[in-house]
Amino acid sequence: MCTATWSVGQGRLSLFFNRDERKTRSQARPPAVLNDGETKRIAAIDPDAGGTWLAVNEFGLCVFLLNNYGAQARGAGALGHARSRGELPLRYASCKTRAQGVEALRADSFAGRYNPFLIGLADTDGVEGFAWDGESLSPLSFGKGFVTTSSYRTAEVQAYRESRYDELRAGREYLTPAEMRELLTVPLHPDPAFNALMLRQDSRTHNLSQIEVDRGGVSFRYWPVVGESRSLGPETQVSLPRGGLARGEA
Repeated sequence: MCTATWSVGQGRLSLFFNRDERKTRSQARPPAVLNDGETKRIAAIDPDAGGTWLAVNEFGLCVFLLNNYGAQARGAGALGHARSRGELPLRYASCKTRAQGVEALRADSFAGRYNPFLIGLADTDGVEGFAWDGESLSPLSFGKGFVTTSSYRTAEVQAYRESRYDELRAGREYLTPAEMRELLTVPLHPDPAFNALMLRQDSRTHNLSQIEVDRGGVSFRYWPVVGESRSLGPETQVSLPRGGLARGEA
């Protein structure tokens, strides 16, 4: 029940992410700098499980996670005592490059530990996606700068959101940051469950995040969604200078 959209190229990554969750889920702690001793990361934290859906590090590697409802609907995974998938973005965002993150991801064993998920690793040169279906990890082709999931009327909701993305994109490779924000914050469908800014009886969009990476630094902007109003609350912004740049590159 989440939506991500992004653009990459010319030394820049822009990524927007709507996190959808049950209404009973606690409000996330706003983004902050986390330091494992080697790599500084920025992430908002889910206090219920201790993980996150989105993290970016000082080297410009961004990792995002969505539930894989297609696999869950087929009965794959469905572990009764699964580990939180939210630990995965934090784990791979400790890597300094996308190649290292992908290598670590491929080397991991998820069987018997995690329910199905989709995961993306992004930097200023591109995005690589993978799908865990409860049994195997497979490359996931992101043919455009957009991915969305929904546990409710999955195929219909995803098709509607993709059509909104295509309308805004109008044949271009990517949306602009302003268009990405519009896609994730302006509800047009009469059924609020279909919009990227989602509202259902049991679930809603909890927050909007915006990641910006360029040669100078990394920025994480975050807005909570206020209750069921579908309006954004006060912004939190956290930034880091780019790490690992050769002298004279910044």
